[in-house]
Amino acid sequence: MASSWVELPGNLSPHAASKRLRSGVIMLAIGLALGVVLVKSDLPIAYRALLFLPFFMTANGFYQGLYRT
Repeated sequence: MASSWVELPGNLSPHAASKRLRSGVIMLAIGLALGVVLVKSDLPIAYRALLFLPFFMTANGFYQGLYRT
């Protein structure tokens, strides 16, 4: 029986790839929410550097999910 999805090069199954994409979307939402909170609060600007972690995890999740690596 033929499957309905196209085989892409990579080592992740479709389930694992969608899991990585979901985690990327979740971390994007967390990063945006934290960004709004940090901009609206009176904390020093240096604390905004903490946003690197959720946005890095977003990029990593999108990359792994889209390219199945």
